[in-house]
Amino acid sequence: MLRKAFLILPLILFSLLVLVLSSCDWLSSTAPINNPDYFAGEIEIMYVRVKEVVYPNYADPEGATILFPTGGGKNSSNFISMGENKWYATVFLQTDPNPYFIVTIDMKVTGVYTCVGEKFLLRPKKEGAEWVELTCIVRSPLSIGGKAAKFVFSNDGQIRNPHRCL
Repeated sequence: MLRKAFLILPLILFSLLVLVLSSCDWLSSTAPINNPDYFAGEIEIMYVRVKEVVYPNYADPEGATILFPTGGGKNSSNFISMGENKWYATVFLQTDPNPYFIVTIDMKVTGVYTCVGEKFLLRPKKEGAEWVELTCIVRSPLSIGGKAAKFVFSNDGQIRNPHRCL
């Protein structure tokens, strides 16, 4: 009888552990706040290469990466060339009162796998929306280093630079 209890006890403990962990909010996605009161939408991205091309044989940037304020991130669609040194992409995001980071990898100017965040313009994908140039350029939070631009996608569906650039 005691032997059966020792065999069943680990199964019961494991089941309780799974139940507790599956109901924890802190294990949910690291994406921005999922609240119906918040706006979400598609954002248009324009990356403009402002640094001099030093490595012309290297690849052009392929797309942008958006890093969530709470950790994690997502990639934009692939960049479409819009002329010399300009690329366009889109991404679907939820609003968040905390700033997002945006980066790309532009090997032609860096020569190494590192982030570039200078000269991004964003706008909500809707008629009449104006491009917003991101002016808050900071150190990239990614371990590969480089620069990132910060922006806020506010609840009213607008893109703006953060109040404080830290």
